[in-house]
Amino acid sequence: MGIDTDYVRTPYNCFINSVVEPVNNKNRLFSTIDMYPTMLVAMGASIEGNRLGLGTNLFSDKKTIMEEIGFNELNNEVQKTSRFYDYTIL
Repeated sequence: MGIDTDYVRTPYNCFINSVVEPVNNKNRLFSTIDMYPTMLVAMGASIEGNRLGLGTNLFSDKKTIMEEIGFNELNNEVQKTSRFYDYTIL
């Protein structure tokens, strides 16, 4: 008895006692950038447009960036060099 060798481990995210109910809570493509607006909404905050920065409120029906452009394209985009980041933030 044990775990099958072909089992693919996936993350499990649970929001306990959230003040909102999800519109679509199964098999969504998302990343950690979507956790920020999602946690705020779970605590009762209201977010116009269901987006903060690049993150999408996962309780909404709005597509995440990963759902819109896919994992590979998002990964390519976030790895690009930013002059603003390099000169202003660093």
